[in-house]
Amino acid sequence: MIQVSVPCPCGADIAFRDAACPACKTPVSRALRDDLEARLEHAHTEYGEAKQSVRRAATAMIVLGALHVVVALIIYYVLVADPVLAPVDSLADAAPLLPNGVLGLLLITCAAWSRRSPNAAFVVALALWLVTQTLVYVALPAQFFLAFLSATGITWLFAKAIVVVMLVRGLLAARRVDAIRADVARGAAA
Repeated sequence: MIQVSVPCPCGADIAFRDAACPACKTPVSRALRDDLEARLEHAHTEYGEAKQSVRRAATAMIVLGALHVVVALIIYYVLVADPVLAPVDSLADAAPLLPNGVLGLLLITCAAWSRRSPNAAFVVALALWLVTQTLVYVALPAQFFLAFLSATGITWLFAKAIVVVMLVRGLLAARRVDAIRADVARGAAA
């Protein structure tokens, strides 16, 4: 079992499971907790690989969220702000753009949240993605079948499937990170 510890300013060793220094009872600071994480990442190859997978999935989630926000803003500009291109009578005509922008912002938030709680962040992101994509096809079932009639539609379905795979891989890596942390904490307690 891998033992990971960092020195406390008082000189005692703080193990991975410790919430406070065993000698001086000072709570473990965020900097010491980050040092413990870095040491575990370097000492345990599988943990390092799982953390790297979580980081890659979080980066992809940021890119996906940013794309949703940018597309929502572009479409909003075309539909609302530029009356020459496509005049609209009210903001209600642009209402379908709101979910796109909100989904993008929520995915970016989940990516940031994945630094502290990767398991929960990826569960929420995967649920958001699946619910929003399902609602689109429930609201417009013909859109799903029409997607198979064009190369662009098939490409969009393929891209959506890739997003699901990316989020599932991030979730599995986050679960592995949590399992290794628990093993190390149990080993330090023994």
